[in-house]
Amino acid sequence: MSDLTKLPSRSTATRACRRRLLKTFLQDLLDDGASVDVLMQDPGLRSEALVDYGQYLYASGHSAGDLRNLLLGVQDDYPGSVGTLRAAWNVLAEWQTDEPSEPHQPAPLMLVRAFIVFGVMAGLDRFVLCVALGYFFALRKSEPLRGVRSQVRLPQDTGRSEGPAFFRIPLAHQKGRWARARRHPGGWQHARLDDPTAINLLRLLLVRAGISRQEDALWVESPHAFVAQWNFVCDRIGLDHSLKRGFTPGSLRTGRSTALYEDLGPGAIPALRFLLRHQSE
Repeated sequence: MSDLTKLPSRSTATRACRRRLLKTFLQDLLDDGASVDVLMQDPGLRSEALVDYGQYLYASGHSAGDLRNLLLGVQDDYPGSVGTLRAAWNVLAEWQTDEPSEPHQPAPLMLVRAFIVFGVMAGLDRFVLCVALGYFFALRKSEPLRGVRSQVRLPQDTGRSEGPAFFRIPLAHQKGRWARARRHPGGWQHARLDDPTAINLLRLLLVRAGISRQEDALWVESPHAFVAQWNFVCDRIGLDHSLKRGFTPGSLRTGRSTALYEDLGPGAIPALRFLLRHQSE
């Protein structure tokens, strides 16, 4: 049996990952004109910078593991920071709540259609709308739940009968580069949809949900209520319990990206990266 006291606490790969992420973080601070030595020695400034950077990682398609390894890397190189990064760890906790670490089973379009049909029949109009938005725009599960009507841009909103639709995402949620984004608040990123059938469905669902004013919320209940309705629909359409495991609202985003990959093949990968990171127009 190995002597556990003599084993390295972390693998070489893990240490290298933490160093790489910390180096990138510090370089971005320099690019932003910050004094790294001053900032990293000040607990308040250090925590604020890590919170901001955590938001950038979330917005630009990184994994929650990247933020976790960055925070651990900071604690490795700055031992005095332990216990002063609560706000940054809270960002990680929120991220993991929004994107649970368990794998999502991709939701196939056929199942999304079943959700929509049953939801309409059951009068779950806002639930159905959020499901459709989440799937067709490949949104994170929280984005339609926090959204308002003005974020959904249909061709009819600009006097056109056809053309693409967009879901507008606040720059605070989606930053192209964390340092530059701080200097340009109030912008938007856009997830795009070109399927005319799906666009017409969204138009009808908005009407059915009675959402007409630009300030109208897309979802008026809590996120927990959305999950409860999700589970209710899963049960009522007879989804097998063996399939329900890992099939969550996050499955909509995964399902949409899987469908695009199946349609376009490996050539879809660059497009998927742009779509899933919600690149601006």
